[in-house]
Amino acid sequence: MIAWDPLSLNPYRLLGIPREAELPKSREEALVLVCPPLVPIPLTEDLFQSSLRALAEDPQLHSCLWFDSSRPLDQMAWLDIWEGRLQEAWCRWNSDDHQLSQHNLAILAHLRWLGRPEVEEVWQDCAGRYLRLAQESGGAAYLRVIDELNKWHHTQAHLLLRQGKAAQLQVCLRVIALLEGTDAVEQLQLEYLGAEVELWKLTLAQLRQRLLEGVSVAEVSQAFTEGAWKQTQFILSAVLPGTDLDGQLKEQLCLFYRLLARAWFDLAQPQAKDYGEAWMEKALGLAHPDKQAELHQELEHWKRSRQVGQARPAEMTLQAYVDPLPKRKRWLGGVLLVLTFLGLFWAFGRQRQAFPAWTRPAVQKRADQIANELAPMGARLAELDSQMGRSQGEHLERLRQERSELQQRHAHLKKELLKLQQWLDTH
Repeated sequence: MIAWDPLSLNPYRLLGIPREAELPKSREEALVLVCPPLVPIPLTEDLFQSSLRALAEDPQLHSCLWFDSSRPLDQMAWLDIWEGRLQEAWCRWNSDDHQLSQHNLAILAHLRWLGRPEVEEVWQDCAGRYLRLAQESGGAAYLRVIDELNKWHHTQAHLLLRQGKAAQLQVCLRVIALLEGTDAVEQLQLEYLGAEVELWKLTLAQLRQRLLEGVSVAEVSQAFTEGAWKQTQFILSAVLPGTDLDGQLKEQLCLFYRLLARAWFDLAQPQAKDYGEAWMEKALGLAHPDKQAELHQELEHWKRSRQVGQARPAEMTLQAYVDPLPKRKRWLGGVLLVLTFLGLFWAFGRQRQAFPAWTRPAVQKRADQIANELAPMGARLAELDSQMGRSQGEHLERLRQERSELQQRHAHLKKELLKLQQWLDTH
């Protein structure tokens, strides 16, 4: 990691003076401030002259990015900095609420960031102090500092994205949200990660389609963990938590995990049901708070259904072997029992005929097939209506017959699709 460094080449630093001091008249009178986080730079004559020109052309920006020693307290802290006692200078300025002390603390916080660029808290502290100075002073110079800082963050975000450093990119976006607001970050995330997110969504859609086409859930799970999982980790690690894009990604992933869980649980093997519960727990961890209760209830239902009930034997007495019913009533009860079983068997056969596999992937697959068939069928009906208005005789009769058959088929498929949707809504 690197930090934004306008301090090493700050003209005041190269001349070795605080911002309110008189400028040296020659290179011999100047002495570059040596401070460990700053890049060591020898002061040449060309660098000396360019520093004087920079202060003559744009003194405000450089003044906002360097120390001030106008007061006695500031002079003592400035001496601490020259002698390398940065912590003592921090304590002096931190005990004072004056705006000059807050300004000097922001420069010291910047030095800390240069020394520890990988620490998020130090990074955010520096950006936050510059932002408060801009907001409290209302000066155009501090606003320019914020503008330059934002430009650096945008460049850094692009660099981190190209390097594949997702966690550091998220930190950078978090600081941009501090400086510019969440709306700006939402737009930046779509700009930086839009193509990556679309490819990820396409990958998930292909995996869902493979499940609906009857590919084994073990094969689909393996394809996800060996391929799309790395892509998933990168995107979720880069996107700023709490943003709209983060919510959309987690919702898509939660739906996929839930589909995998149900497919595993539909298998008969006990180990498959363990996998189903594991995937459902992953979905529960990503679910929106409004959906967590529903997923938790479904998971608990699965767990209870796997517990084997233990029945206690009934107490047996001599009376249990004595049949109190007359023979005629026993015969009538047997007939009713047989009829009841026949009715249940018939109903079960009807259900199995409607949904042969009786699993969620199979029912979803059939629903998708019907939806794909209904779309061109509706277009053909509209085309037939148009052709019938321009036809006569036998051709018109053939069109009417085709339209009638197509309408019957269309109505039948819509009725079947309605039943499938009702089953999916309740399972």
